[in-house]
Amino acid sequence: MKTVTILGSENILGYGVLETLLKTNSNNYKLRLLKDLSKNHKIINSVANRIDDSDIINFTPWSGSSLSSICTIDSESNPDYVINCLDEYSEDTLKMSYINSYFPQLLSSWTTRCNVKLIHFSSIKSLDLEKGFEYTETHKIYSNQDYGQSKKLGEPQSGAMVLRLNTPIGVCPKNEEGLVTYLKSLSETEELKISPRHILNSITNLEAGRICKTIIDKNLYEESLVHVYSPMVVSLFQLSRLLSDKYKLNLNIKPDNKGEIKKEILSSKNDLNEKLQIPPLPEQIKNL
Repeated sequence: MKTVTILGSENILGYGVLETLLKTNSNNYKLRLLKDLSKNHKIINSVANRIDDSDIINFTPWSGSSLSSICTIDSESNPDYVINCLDEYSEDTLKMSYINSYFPQLLSSWTTRCNVKLIHFSSIKSLDLEKGFEYTETHKIYSNQDYGQSKKLGEPQSGAMVLRLNTPIGVCPKNEEGLVTYLKSLSETEELKISPRHILNSITNLEAGRICKTIIDKNLYEESLVHVYSPMVVSLFQLSRLLSDKYKLNLNIKPDNKGEIKKEILSSKNDLNEKLQIPPLPEQIKNL
């Protein structure tokens, strides 16, 4: 049995990773959560009830002393993997820098010392998306925005498997962020115009969880930066229609043919995506 510690289960990405590992866990994993006390929402009972209280550790990620206590407590469980899904997007640049940049580097140092495998999620936003490339891991054109810079600085150069992805699609209970939540807030009578010229190859949060599971189960872990993405590129307009159909929202979504031109497409020089067999995004959405 492998022990897996998850950080960031309060956000969309982390919740998808946690939920996937819980649903597919046939006594293959012992799951532990580091629960972010800085968030106003809590892990819902249906999730927490499937994990022993002793395996839920409260912490505040921008506290240095908290990191020390995490390392002490978690080393006692001898985790095989730590999955870092922590992500901060806010006007508080100091807090954002600590959580997105400084904390992952500290975490990587600790996991390296303790011989623990670290899977760290980063974002396409770390890149300069104005260039309109199909971005591979070798592109060195980075964002000049605070959030993007903080994510890039948080990517460990060694001692971690860094999975860079587009903004994950999905939901997280008691979390009001994300495209799905936005679409659910709209009225059927409103006309929503979305650009078909904004294209991307995101994955869902549950697919991110399946990717972690596959990496662990098939021993695909490697210390490197890898892009993970859907093999099918869709427009933001198409994606919104797919989500409206999935959740039976009956939204009146029209193409804005004069809308923003934006290309958020990841590619890879690594063969991991072939090994992972990531399905097209429409298929992933059906499984949400």
